[in-house]
Amino acid sequence: MNVTILFFLTLFTGVNANPPVNPSADCSRLEVSYTTQTVGDQVNIDVRASGGEEPYFYFFLDKKNNPLTWDFKKSNHSADKSNLPKLIRVVDSKGCTKTIDFNESANR
Repeated sequence: MNVTILFFLTLFTGVNANPPVNPSADCSRLEVSYTTQTVGDQVNIDVRASGGEEPYFYFFLDKKNNPLTWDFKKSNHSADKSNLPKLIRVVDSKGCTKTIDFNESANR
Protein backbone atom coordinates (compact mmCIF):
# COMPACT_ATOMS: atom_id res chain seq x y z
CA MET A 1 0.00 0.00 0.00
CA ASN A 2 2.78 2.47 0.88
CA VAL A 3 4.56 1.79 -2.39
CA THR A 4 1.39 2.44 -4.38
CA ILE A 5 0.78 5.77 -2.66
CA LEU A 6 4.38 6.86 -3.16
CA PHE A 7 4.19 5.94 -6.84
CA PHE A 8 0.93 7.87 -7.23
CA LEU A 9 2.40 11.00 -5.63
CA THR A 10 5.56 10.72 -7.70
CA LEU A 11 3.57 10.27 -10.90
CA PHE A 12 1.48 13.42 -10.52
CA THR A 13 3.93 15.88 -8.95
CA GLY A 14 5.21 16.97 -12.38
CA VAL A 15 2.01 18.80 -13.35
CA ASN A 16 1.06 21.93 -11.47
CA ALA A 17 -2.21 23.79 -12.03
CA ASN A 18 -0.46 27.01 -10.92
CA PRO A 19 3.09 26.78 -12.28
CA PRO A 20 5.62 29.63 -12.04
CA VAL A 21 5.54 31.87 -15.10
CA ASN A 22 8.66 32.36 -17.19
CA PRO A 23 9.47 36.08 -16.66
CA SER A 24 10.15 36.58 -20.38
CA ALA A 25 6.85 35.02 -21.48
CA ASP A 26 4.26 37.23 -23.18
CA CYS A 27 1.18 35.81 -21.50
CA SER A 28 -1.16 38.35 -23.10
CA ARG A 29 -1.16 36.27 -26.30
CA LEU A 30 -2.71 33.17 -24.70
CA GLU A 31 -6.39 32.92 -25.64
CA VAL A 32 -8.84 30.30 -24.41
CA SER A 33 -12.40 29.59 -25.51
CA TYR A 34 -14.80 26.69 -25.15
CA THR A 35 -17.93 25.22 -26.67
CA THR A 36 -20.44 22.87 -25.12
CA GLN A 37 -22.86 20.30 -26.45
CA THR A 38 -25.57 18.84 -24.25
CA VAL A 39 -26.90 15.36 -24.95
CA GLY A 40 -29.51 14.35 -22.38
CA ASP A 41 -27.91 14.83 -18.96
CA GLN A 42 -24.38 14.73 -20.41
CA VAL A 43 -22.46 17.93 -21.19
CA ASN A 44 -19.48 17.73 -23.55
CA ILE A 45 -16.99 20.59 -23.15
CA ASP A 46 -14.39 21.31 -25.84
CA VAL A 47 -11.65 23.84 -24.98
CA ARG A 48 -9.48 25.62 -27.55
CA ALA A 49 -6.21 27.34 -26.68
CA SER A 50 -4.12 29.47 -29.02
CA GLY A 51 -1.46 32.16 -28.97
CA GLY A 52 0.59 30.58 -26.21
CA GLU A 53 3.46 28.13 -26.35
CA GLU A 54 2.51 24.48 -26.94
CA PRO A 55 1.98 22.06 -25.36
CA TYR A 56 -1.06 23.20 -23.43
CA PHE A 57 -2.33 21.57 -20.24
CA TYR A 58 -6.05 21.59 -19.43
CA PHE A 59 -7.44 21.50 -15.89
CA PHE A 60 -11.15 20.92 -15.32
CA LEU A 61 -11.60 21.84 -11.64
CA ASP A 62 -14.47 21.45 -9.18
CA LYS A 63 -15.56 24.13 -6.70
CA LYS A 64 -12.81 23.04 -4.29
CA ASN A 65 -10.15 23.38 -7.03
CA ASN A 66 -9.78 19.58 -7.33
CA PRO A 67 -9.22 18.11 -10.81
CA LEU A 68 -12.18 16.26 -12.30
CA THR A 69 -9.83 14.32 -14.60
CA TRP A 70 -6.17 13.37 -14.40
CA ASP A 71 -5.48 13.54 -18.15
CA PHE A 72 -4.24 17.13 -18.38
CA LYS A 73 -3.40 16.86 -22.09
CA LYS A 74 -7.05 16.35 -23.11
CA SER A 75 -8.81 19.53 -24.19
CA ASN A 76 -12.29 18.04 -23.81
CA HIS A 77 -14.29 16.78 -20.87
CA SER A 78 -17.68 15.11 -20.50
CA ALA A 79 -19.71 15.27 -17.31
CA ASP A 80 -23.28 14.93 -16.22
CA LYS A 81 -25.08 18.15 -15.38
CA SER A 82 -24.67 17.58 -11.64
CA ASN A 83 -20.87 17.31 -11.86
CA LEU A 84 -19.79 20.16 -14.14
CA PRO A 85 -16.47 21.92 -13.56
CA LYS A 86 -16.40 25.24 -11.72
CA LEU A 87 -13.20 26.35 -13.43
CA ILE A 88 -11.36 25.51 -16.62
CA ARG A 89 -7.67 26.41 -16.43
CA VAL A 90 -5.26 26.25 -19.36
CA VAL A 91 -1.50 26.45 -18.84
CA ASP A 92 1.01 26.67 -21.67
CA SER A 93 4.60 25.39 -21.62
CA LYS A 94 5.94 28.76 -20.40
CA GLY A 95 3.60 28.80 -17.42
CA CYS A 96 1.13 31.34 -18.82
CA THR A 97 -2.32 30.65 -17.38
CA LYS A 98 -5.87 31.53 -18.37
CA THR A 99 -8.80 30.53 -16.18
CA ILE A 100 -12.44 30.45 -17.22
CA ASP A 101 -15.17 30.53 -14.59
CA PHE A 102 -17.34 27.85 -16.17
CA ASN A 103 -21.03 28.56 -15.76
CA GLU A 104 -22.99 26.28 -18.05
CA SER A 105 -26.30 27.75 -16.91
CA ALA A 106 -25.27 31.03 -18.54
CA ASN A 107 -25.03 29.22 -21.89
CA ARG A 108 -28.61 27.94 -21.88
